[in-house]
Amino acid sequence: MNDKRIHRLWRDEGLRVPYRKRKKPLRGIGALTGQMCPIRPNVIWAADFQFDQTKNGRTIKILNIIDEFTREALATEVDRSIDADHVVSILDKIAGERGYPAYLRFDNGPEFIAYAVSDWCKFNGANTLFIDPGSPWQNGWIESFNGRMRDEHLNGQLFDTLFEAQVLTEDWRNRTALRRLAKYGRSLQPPSASCISPAPKFSPRFPIVSVPQDRAAVQSPNRQSPWVSRRERCSRRSALAGPPLPPT
Repeated sequence: MNDKRIHRLWRDEGLRVPYRKRKKPLRGIGALTGQMCPIRPNVIWAADFQFDQTKNGRTIKILNIIDEFTREALATEVDRSIDADHVVSILDKIAGERGYPAYLRFDNGPEFIAYAVSDWCKFNGANTLFIDPGSPWQNGWIESFNGRMRDEHLNGQLFDTLFEAQVLTEDWRNRTALRRLAKYGRSLQPPSASCISPAPKFSPRFPIVSVPQDRAAVQSPNRQSPWVSRRERCSRRSALAGPPLPPT
């Protein structure tokens, strides 16, 4: 008996295959703010995971957290497994040194949409920003940091143990922060409101030359001055054109 006959018998008897509703994946609930660009440190922290492995083939998990304004790596936690409670402990450690951020940008990973992270943000006055599923470009700064970390550090290392991975990764983070400090002159600690340098004053590229009051005097006699009146320009144009031609 083929499939067509079975389908016809089921249809004649009025039978139906039980429909199993597709389970909707869980999504994080965050603040609806659109695209945000921070204007000072400690406004938006971005977090994401990376994966690598040790020499014996076992997986290691790396949690990267950066400040989107200073582009500084606040944490590069390396462990075999990092769950939501571990994420909360790392956030507590960073907040104890720098204070709490205004926003945290996450993807929809299970560690970030967990109640533990949500409660931590709620109790400490930090809002959450969740990117759209399958849209890593909405978390571009952390993705750029992940790529740089992969190129400069992970691709050139073969970790024998987890402890070696933790030590070398933390050393790479500190060296990266020192390079940024030497290049941009930014402190490793977020500046307070009293030590933020004021905005630099505008300095023109070319020196400003004062224009004399009699601007027409510095113009060439054969060149029309842009400061003369419209009537004078018309009279000069008529004088250059000469008398009108007689009709033919």
